[in-house]
Amino acid sequence: MLASAASSPYEGGFGIEYYPTLEAKAAYLFFHIATSHIFQNGNKRTAVLALDQFLSANSVYLMISNPDMEKLAESTADYNERGEPRDALLERLQSTIAKQSIKYGALRKFSNKGYRSILRFRKAIREDSRNQAGAEPRQAIRKSIRMPHDPG
Repeated sequence: MLASAASSPYEGGFGIEYYPTLEAKAAYLFFHIATSHIFQNGNKRTAVLALDQFLSANSVYLMISNPDMEKLAESTADYNERGEPRDALLERLQSTIAKQSIKYGALRKFSNKGYRSILRFRKAIREDSRNQAGAEPRQAIRKSIRMPHDPG
């Protein structure tokens, strides 16, 4: 289900992209992960991280505060209970992302130091050994380490 969510922003049919803009793709990725019940717990947190990383990978910085991001995730997850139409929610998410984000290059105008800091952070994430092809998931690494109290 997670692989499906990750590829969903790139869906299309008959030569037409369903989500043609970066903001539309980001909104749908966030929506799909937050509402699909992929995990028993942590769907909203995963959606927030996926949104942030998707935008960062596309050189866009999301400027939403943590409390506002939490509200956005919660309102996305319970949109159906509130009776909000799916398309209206997706438009709201897309609009929020567009208004609350800035391209990395534009940051340079405001703060060259901040711009360099963000680029270093993105580089560190990309170069981390755990983010390389073939890296073992953290759970697999943890299981491969024998703890002193383990009988086997």
